[in-house]
Amino acid sequence: MKYKIISALCFTALFTASSQSKPVSGEEKKIFRDSPCIPKASCVSDTRLPEALKEFGFRVKNWQLPAVDRNDFEIVNSSVYAWYETADLAHLEDFAFVQYMRGCVYSSKKNKDGAIVIQHNVMHQSFGKHKLFLHPDWIVDSPLSDPLFGSDPKRVTRHYFMEWNKAPEQFPRSHGTYYGDVAPTTPRLFMFNSPTTPAYVSRGGATDVAINHSLEYRTCLYRTKDISNTSDGSIIPGALGCFEWKSSHVYDHTLRRFTSPDGIMNACRPEQLPDLSILNEGKNKHSPPPPLWGFCFIRKVILSCMLKNRFEICQYVQSWGVA
Repeated sequence: MKYKIISALCFTALFTASSQSKPVSGEEKKIFRDSPCIPKASCVSDTRLPEALKEFGFRVKNWQLPAVDRNDFEIVNSSVYAWYETADLAHLEDFAFVQYMRGCVYSSKKNKDGAIVIQHNVMHQSFGKHKLFLHPDWIVDSPLSDPLFGSDPKRVTRHYFMEWNKAPEQFPRSHGTYYGDVAPTTPRLFMFNSPTTPAYVSRGGATDVAINHSLEYRTCLYRTKDISNTSDGSIIPGALGCFEWKSSHVYDHTLRRFTSPDGIMNACRPEQLPDLSILNEGKNKHSPPPPLWGFCFIRKVILSCMLKNRFEICQYVQSWGVA
């Protein structure tokens, strides 16, 4: 069904258009190498790494797409770029990433009496199903049953959607070439990821309506042989190294700006879980579909960019056939 891909298209379109975006905080970086590190570099020299693995690393950036006027959207998100390099091309598929997450994405608005109303109405794909973006405990962050990042059982290799580009030292501004389509000449692959629904605020109505991120991530590199083809979402032992990062973009309705608090917000606590009976498949064939903020959002983005001449977003969204 078309709506199943809309939320993922949201971020893809917006990040591709992020030539106008700007970083909102300093970059985080960590590198693991089998050789000595450069002094003062964010690097860990680890001689225990497998012989075939030369290095792997992680970089995280927070970015913002400012509103052009009071009726436009302000959009913020976080992106992780993780890579590994092996001794030769023959060992590229010997390693792979698994990503974990906890926290939630939720909407908020301020009532006329000043009270903040929070709703859990943002969906995402997790282990083959659309679920509320609400995970109080650590879970594998994977849209399919395979925990390996970028895997797809329909492809000939689990590494099909790993990527490479010709400027490996640069933080990518768009996706690279898929390993499954064309093999690289240098034995280096990367993953590039962000929460599929970006945090944003719409200020055009009587009150500001915001989508908030309170998410913590842990991205880890493993030997591929240690990653089973299916998972129950629990932590996999044996990681060669991990990097913890966050996508924390919480809108302050009083200050009318996004903040980046540490830790997980109270809105993501287990007792905040809503009644999920409406999502039980087969219980009621006439039940309305679950709330899909991604779908509503991208329709608004299309309208906004058409009215405001933000063609760099329009053209990309239309290329997917959803405009």
